[in-house]
Amino acid sequence: MSWLFGYVGGLTPALRARFQRLHEAPLYGDAGPGHYLQAGGLPATCCQGVLKDAPGQWFVVGLGLDPAHHRVLDGTAWQRILSAPKPVLGALDGHFVAATVSGAAVHVYTDQLGTRTLHYASCGEGWVFSTRLDWLAALRGGLDIDYAAFGSHWITFNQLSSRSQVQGLTRLGPGGHLALCTHSRKASDHDWECEVGSADVNGGSFAQAVSGYCSPAGLGPASLGLSGGLDSRLLLALGARQTHTFGPSGHPDVRLARRIASSEGIPQHHLYAQDWDADAAIALLEARARTTPPVSAASSVLDLHHYEHLHQSGACIIDGGFGEVARRQFMNRLLHFGKGWGDPKDVLPHIRTARAQVFCREATDAMTGGALEDIACLRDRLPQKLDAENAVDLIGVRTRLPNFFGLEQSRLDGQAACFMPFAQPSVLRALFQLPLALRRNGRLFKKLIRTRRPSLARYPLIKGTTSYPFHFSTLGAQLLGRIKKKAGFAYRDPRPQAFLQAVKPWALDLVHSDGVRTYAAYDRVKLERVVLGYYQGNTAMAGALDWWLAFETWRRTLRT
Repeated sequence: MSWLFGYVGGLTPALRARFQRLHEAPLYGDAGPGHYLQAGGLPATCCQGVLKDAPGQWFVVGLGLDPAHHRVLDGTAWQRILSAPKPVLGALDGHFVAATVSGAAVHVYTDQLGTRTLHYASCGEGWVFSTRLDWLAALRGGLDIDYAAFGSHWITFNQLSSRSQVQGLTRLGPGGHLALCTHSRKASDHDWECEVGSADVNGGSFAQAVSGYCSPAGLGPASLGLSGGLDSRLLLALGARQTHTFGPSGHPDVRLARRIASSEGIPQHHLYAQDWDADAAIALLEARARTTPPVSAASSVLDLHHYEHLHQSGACIIDGGFGEVARRQFMNRLLHFGKGWGDPKDVLPHIRTARAQVFCREATDAMTGGALEDIACLRDRLPQKLDAENAVDLIGVRTRLPNFFGLEQSRLDGQAACFMPFAQPSVLRALFQLPLALRRNGRLFKKLIRTRRPSLARYPLIKGTTSYPFHFSTLGAQLLGRIKKKAGFAYRDPRPQAFLQAVKPWALDLVHSDGVRTYAAYDRVKLERVVLGYYQGNTAMAGALDWWLAFETWRRTLRT
């Protein structure tokens, strides 16, 4: 990722040398007797300049976007914004961490949705902060996982709070402001809010807000990640001009994306790595773990380097991520079968997800208890008199963006200029002005596709790995998918199994290592049932093994 590392306090030569050994070579930096601030990574997602009316500098990692002109903020715009005595960042789109240093004061800011974030902690006579958790772990001689805070990350769709997942550090949440001087610290963050209504009766304002980000100004030509789903289809209908797709040629998403691109005359890159080996796959996994907690299974790393290829071709990348909230597809299971966002014990079963059940009773109880606490806190911080559907969508914005999509976005900032049009505050404000009837079941998306580019409605859609007609309802698509899966017609991606077989020696060494055998949070019997069971022929354990490898690789980065 593009990164920021800083310290405020008495900066001795020994401490400065220690910091320099810790982080990568920076692109920009500033240091004085009472501060040390460095930024680096990909030049497209890292910038720096001097403050306009006071001695000092500013730093930004990520991308800031101007919603009025759908333009990426350049150095001149950032200088104007960050030179103000109290910078106003709430009107900006994008994902970023920004910092200013002037005299003895350092101020750090996060975007209003918390899509980029950082951690901070006391350090000697001062304070240290960074977007890189692994560097802070190394600085403090290792960090332990806080299983109460980590709980909702592991046992539900994504973490439901902005608590730090490790002990000894504090995470700066959405709309955050961290003010540091040599002997003082003040920190604040804010839940994202917007008005809810139904003024945009036809979806015109929403479409306008999205379409401007299909070809943003200030970057190279935009390449859309095209799949067989509805979200990327809408971005194509609203103005995306070139596309890319990842994965095996036989995957339904790939087949359909290539068919659409060919029939519609749209340039497309199909990227698929077939020449990887176990060492390369493990290296990719370890590199991801140094910047990102386990938000996806280990085998998903096989597509990671494709973003660098697209960046080298001169393209910026737009992605249909988080379109689900605009289709009213978030937490529907809770709405259909539960009692809304009420008693945490009633809510949790409807948002649980199965990963790897390899932890001891104490860790499992801590995770469950932490998830229940997060649910209660979210419920209590919802606006008054908000209906159930808007409430769960707002919860999706407050939790899924910073804790799932945001974590991936942070990693991608080190590989390419990349962002999600549906995840922009201006787009979300327009979304919450759509009538609920228009948002349910993707009605608006299908309506806009038929209106803006009718030819795209001729192609089927893909849900999971099965196709269904464009006009099908969400329920119809789900039922058809279940029928095809039961009949054995569902496509099976070969990559997870190929990955697990390729890394077998490494995985077996890992499960027998001292670091794993002596780790108190693991249940040894459960863990061996997963790892050894899979390699003895129980393929039902593949998913759990895939997730455990992602978790254990990340855990090891915290102990170095």
